[in-house]
Amino acid sequence: MLYVQLDNWSDMSDVPSKAMIDDAVAEALRLDLCFLSGSGLTRHVPFALTPAVIPAAEAAVLEQVSPLLGRLTQILADDADLIQTLHAPLTPGDPFFAELLSIHRALHAHTSQ
Repeated sequence: MLYVQLDNWSDMSDVPSKAMIDDAVAEALRLDLCFLSGSGLTRHVPFALTPAVIPAAEAAVLEQVSPLLGRLTQILADDADLIQTLHAPLTPGDPFFAELLSIHRALHAHTSQ
């Protein structure tokens, strides 16, 4: 897991350093949490680098369950038909979301038979 412990939040700049971002993306790639378009192109990671205080006990629980939740999320995300079925009812009221779902369908057309 990628954890950064800072004793003084005022030491953080408003923008994470390139090294910090690169480390976070590398860890996300290692954990298979990124969406890649081609060979390392267009990376997307499902988290933000916004600081938040988490009590130690809660952090320990999160550390323990995050691998399980990550695997569950990956299994669900890999099921293109499930994504389409669950989100189809949302498309009539949201043209932008309808287009996103259309793009998803085009990207995953070879897996949905």
